[in-house]
Amino acid sequence: MVLTTAFGGVLVAVALFFLWNTWTYVSQYRTISSVDPDATPTMQPGETVTLTGRARVSESAPTPDPRGDAERTDDSDGTDGTEDADDADAGVVAWRIRRRKRKRRGTSSSGSGRRGRRYKWSTERGGLEVGDLEIESDAGTVALDPDATKELMPGGATFGTADPWDSAGLHLGEPDIDTRIDDPRDIGPDLPVDINVGPLSTGERSRFQVSRIDDGDQVIAHGELEMGDDGLTLTEGSSASLVLANGSIGDLIGRLRMEIAKNVLFALVLLAFAAATFAGYVDVS
Repeated sequence: MVLTTAFGGVLVAVALFFLWNTWTYVSQYRTISSVDPDATPTMQPGETVTLTGRARVSESAPTPDPRGDAERTDDSDGTDGTEDADDADAGVVAWRIRRRKRKRRGTSSSGSGRRGRRYKWSTERGGLEVGDLEIESDAGTVALDPDATKELMPGGATFGTADPWDSAGLHLGEPDIDTRIDDPRDIGPDLPVDINVGPLSTGERSRFQVSRIDDGDQVIAHGELEMGDDGLTLTEGSSASLVLANGSIGDLIGRLRMEIAKNVLFALVLLAFAAATFAGYVDVS
């Protein structure tokens, strides 16, 4: 009974986390959707602004080498997808290494006795690299605070195992680069059967994914203006959270709607399971 109650409490806590995320995205949605494209900010220190314009990169952000001990391999089209991206200066680079693990489940519902399989992707490493970036808008050109931008990484700039795609303030869409990297622990990747012996497995794959804001890209940034040594800087303020996205306002609004729907769905599912647990329909003892 105690274990069941504790399990239900954990479900409620996780559901509240998703609801908190929902509120964050709803707040951003209201702010972005209310932007008047014809309005011109006064561009004064302390002002909360939403700027749309072009990214201007004076110093590129580094793109990490995902390979380490692993060897990058070409995708099916014969390229790894990085050649064109390397031609432009990147102001912001969000990256992660995802590993797919094949897990075996119990007997299938058909009663055939076969064990079902499912794939689970998890982020093993991730990061957010920031260079010197300015936003050139109709209202003026402002620098983007690199330290505040790094803090958009979930858990802060030093939390290297987080996933930048989970950030509530960073919206870069689907990865621009998605390339496979071979892991030396993988043996016989094309074998028709899975072999799992200790660390050796044919059921695991790794992918290196990157989204970038390059010089000349269309960007949207929301935050508070402050006066720096070289002029105005857009940063995190006491009354304005820093939000950075690529694309148009319409693109960002669509992404925010998707995040709101996803988080609400997760929260409702978890609350339903929690209610079933407290009602005695789910027993984890």
